[in-house]
Amino acid sequence: MSGPSTLSLTEAVTDLEFGRAETAATILSALSRGFWGCSRSNALTRLTTAVHTLCDAGYNSDVKIWGKRITPSANATPRVGPLQQLTQAECLQFRLFAPGRDALWSGINRGDEYADAFDAEESEDGFDELCVDKADFDKLMAKHRGTSNSAKARPTRAVATINLPSLSDRDLKRWWDSLSDKERDLPMDKLHKQCVAAHPNNSIARQRVRDIAPKRKPGPRAN
Repeated sequence: MSGPSTLSLTEAVTDLEFGRAETAATILSALSRGFWGCSRSNALTRLTTAVHTLCDAGYNSDVKIWGKRITPSANATPRVGPLQQLTQAECLQFRLFAPGRDALWSGINRGDEYADAFDAEESEDGFDELCVDKADFDKLMAKHRGTSNSAKARPTRAVATINLPSLSDRDLKRWWDSLSDKERDLPMDKLHKQCVAAHPNNSIARQRVRDIAPKRKPGPRAN
């Protein structure tokens, strides 16, 4: 649920973390396509962080969050209440987010996509159709991004994201195969910078470089 003066939960957390708002209807496609230039698991971890940032702002009364309370009922259909503003206690309690729905469930994400989806599906205690006050959110964005003009800056960030497509798996593997044994033993930060320098027209998440490298044994690395 969103309107001229509000943003949906999904729009808020994706804009907060990635600088581009996605809806509940489009977020699953964005995750599947690696739209943000990082792995699905990394994107989900970052979205979970954004949920906590938003809920913390709600708890501190910096952002007003509204939703329809879902509670268990005697029959198989949970009760859905009217739209209401979440209290401080509710901002602490309801933080379990499963992409694809503007809802938060009692609990927090465990870091396992399937376990989190199962917990959300089984839960009958949560808030649906969540939305946040847009004016409050713009202030949060300004604080989060370190700029007082976030409303104008966000479209620029969105364009930058679109103009830098994620490096394909094939090209990433080709780059890795071209490295010498000495280069492959460099610290991960240097490997990532080297990969970015070799592909200036693409976005490459640090986690993707870490994922393609074989598991390393403990010990000092080449400088």
